[in-house]
Amino acid sequence: MKLVLFFVCLCCHSLSESEGAQRNYVAEEENKNRMSYFLVATDDGGYEIEDLTVSSPEVIASLTDVLYYFCSQSNRDCTLVNNITSGLSVETFDPTKEVLVLIHGWLDGYSSSFNANIKSAALDTFNLNVIIVDWGKFAKNLYLVARNAVPEIGKFVGEFIQSLSSTHNIPLSKISMVGHSLGAHISGIAGRYLGGKVGNIVGLDPAAPLVSISDKDYCLDSSDAEYVEVIHTAAGFLGLSTSLGHSDYYPNGGKDQPGCGLDFASRCSHCRSFKFYAESIRSNKFVSQKCASYSDYTQGNCSGPYSLMGGHNMDKGVSGDYYLNTNEDSPYAIDSN
Repeated sequence: MKLVLFFVCLCCHSLSESEGAQRNYVAEEENKNRMSYFLVATDDGGYEIEDLTVSSPEVIASLTDVLYYFCSQSNRDCTLVNNITSGLSVETFDPTKEVLVLIHGWLDGYSSSFNANIKSAALDTFNLNVIIVDWGKFAKNLYLVARNAVPEIGKFVGEFIQSLSSTHNIPLSKISMVGHSLGAHISGIAGRYLGGKVGNIVGLDPAAPLVSISDKDYCLDSSDAEYVEVIHTAAGFLGLSTSLGHSDYYPNGGKDQPGCGLDFASRCSHCRSFKFYAESIRSNKFVSQKCASYSDYTQGNCSGPYSLMGGHNMDKGVSGDYYLNTNEDSPYAIDSN
């Protein structure tokens, strides 16, 4: 994974203590996301500057640009699937099991830490069908290219899931998607293509730069699945701070994560979202509380209900904004006993 540094950021302010808890701050949120430049560290130790003020490049994607890998407890090395009808036989794919679809973010691909962490946690804990979406051809590119590919990739993923559901007679309600960064928005677009009928979408720190939360055809939204949960960890910079799902969780206030040190560009904090989620699949102990703001939470001024953040079998009986603190290192969940 390349190290990504942000060089110049216009109107990209840190998330205030109360903003993360508030909905309907569309104008403020979009004003924060008007970035001008990325400074990207290259593999040879140099740096490249990406100008985000230039005209957006046209991105033309095709079905063959997206790869799909099938994994299960008996197939942990995963199998590349080129055609959903012929690629998954009944011997290797059990349609009676739930399906978990993983969608990585910018600069990542099939071998990303996001995929490795969540796939291992899911298969170690549950007997599931796991589908890994690899859109690395566009993700491992300039941010403008990756960002502009998202709508088409989301449509392709939606078509794939529809084919999977129809071919193997799997109810959409038994299918879940987990997306990180730009992958969170891809999951939303795929869910929208499927009429919001997939069971769950988990958005892990949905990408903020050049994302308009008022654009419901692009940005992850609560209408994209039967239940949408969002975990914010780099809010106000790499990730969106505005509430997007039925429930939104803000560990440590949703921005600077403890243990990340001098987290220039918030890359460490951005990745904590999927590390928290992977841990929650194995042993969900992330106790959170509904509250008006992180400031109120830290001062003990909350009277809202409690909820567990994340988990494969997520807490669907809650809605609104929830706050919690975590440890600096794994295990991240604070033992309440």
